[in-house]
Amino acid sequence: MRWSRALTLALPLSAGWPALAQAQTQAAQPSEFIHVITATVRMDAISEFENFQKRIKAAAEKLGAPQRWTTFNVILGGPGRTYNIVLPFNKWSEVDGWMGLREMLVKAFGEAEGMKTFRSGIASMERSETAVYRLLPDLSTRPRAFDQPPAYFHVIVTEVEPAMEPTYRSYLAKVR
Repeated sequence: MRWSRALTLALPLSAGWPALAQAQTQAAQPSEFIHVITATVRMDAISEFENFQKRIKAAAEKLGAPQRWTTFNVILGGPGRTYNIVLPFNKWSEVDGWMGLREMLVKAFGEAEGMKTFRSGIASMERSETAVYRLLPDLSTRPRAFDQPPAYFHVIVTEVEPAMEPTYRSYLAKVR
């Protein structure tokens, strides 16, 4: 890969994920990577998509799925019907153990109902994209676990050539 992606998160970002922040103690370390799925939902299918998310959650709980995630709706900076699903992980081998959505729904609810739920959820989306980011905790500010989450948060994505990462870290240490 020619470019590495450095994700620099401003103070409120992690606080914007209250379920994740509250589940961690102050001494807990953030995950090294986050897998972000951005889904733009069809204007007429918002309730179907939200029901799809609820069914995925129910299936994961029923099966004891290994992955954990946080879902939130984008209000500013994108279409109002945009949802971000964030799955944190530390090692790529963890991802190998994750269940796919189709597999999870079919296992939890049976072939007919699982596939009906899967097709309905996929049909509710206008488009989706996925990305994996490496978090750089020494370049980001983590909130305390029980801070009240702010109403908004700000994300800055910076692409840095791998050879320039030490220089970039030095620069940020000076301005931080």
